[in-house]
Amino acid sequence: MAIAVPGVAFAIVLGSTLFLRRQFAGYGRIRGWQGQVTVAALLTGIGLAAYTVWPLPRGIDGLCALDGGAPALLAPLARTPGTWA
Repeated sequence: MAIAVPGVAFAIVLGSTLFLRRQFAGYGRIRGWQGQVTVAALLTGIGLAAYTVWPLPRGIDGLCALDGGAPALLAPLARTPGTWA
């Protein structure tokens, strides 16, 4: 993990540089609506990379219970008695 984090950060910077270079070569100076779309695409890619590489801390969102959580449903699509469906 000690090498992966700097490696991914370097890959994000390198990928961003190559992306901006290609956009600049194809469209010239980045400005106007093309520039806004370029920046939005770049920030979306960086956000997705950061989200996949650096997950949330364990148990911060309450979805992953530390004590085991609710029991597993053996038949999740089966009709539960007393429900409206």
